[in-house]
Amino acid sequence: MKPSEEKKLHPDFELLFNATPGNYLVLLPNAPDYTIIAVSDSYTEVTMTVREQLIGKKLFEAFPDNPDDPLSTGVKNLSASLQHIMHYRKPHKMAIQKYDIPYPDGHGFEERYWSPLNTPVMRNGNLLYIIHQVDDVTEKIKTKVKLETQTEILKRTNAELEQFVRISSHALQEPLRKIRTFAGLLKATNGEALSQSATMQIDKIYTSAERMSDRLRDLLQYAFLQKKELFTETDLNEVFWSVREDLELLIEEKKAQIKVEGLPVI
Repeated sequence: MKPSEEKKLHPDFELLFNATPGNYLVLLPNAPDYTIIAVSDSYTEVTMTVREQLIGKKLFEAFPDNPDDPLSTGVKNLSASLQHIMHYRKPHKMAIQKYDIPYPDGHGFEERYWSPLNTPVMRNGNLLYIIHQVDDVTEKIKTKVKLETQTEILKRTNAELEQFVRISSHALQEPLRKIRTFAGLLKATNGEALSQSATMQIDKIYTSAERMSDRLRDLLQYAFLQKKELFTETDLNEVFWSVREDLELLIEEKKAQIKVEGLPVI
């Protein structure tokens, strides 16, 4: 067998481990130190560290809790998982953890979220090493938190809008009721003295107030439809004449000409 072929049958496992995709640490099961004895290239990249500074170092000295975060539980939770490994000799999948990483210059920490998996390496029933593997899920968690925050803001905004619509609708109904009432009284008590033009104008005032009251009720009903979709046949000719009547004064002022052919029912 050629020397080159023999070399292929005895690969450099340290080199293979360092280059293996994934974020890995190899730890000794010497609690509470958990000395770091190997680090993959991708782990150093994702944690902003250098291999030479990690090898031989105690795990929680290399990665302490963020002192500026009083709620930090990274060390506590990881330590509990490693203890689980040592006791049960079985892999332990941790829940997503907030475990901040110190900046390389030693000034402060960067907020990070991880999905860790700790796996025992056994030989003849003896625990030799613990492989600590993590997936960086920081962006996923931050996006989720941002989305939840935006959703909560949207819910509050919608609730405030619904409250505004409710109050506005009820507040505007009262003056419209008075407009209708006094327009009716004016026509009833002075009908004979009023000219035909004045009578028509009073009728328009009453009708417009009535239509406005209906619009407010429709607006209030629409605001509280929630997510239900209600479908009903609608004659667009009726819609057109309703809108035209609402815009009657503006149409006359602009001397607008509106041409409409037969519209469908939808």
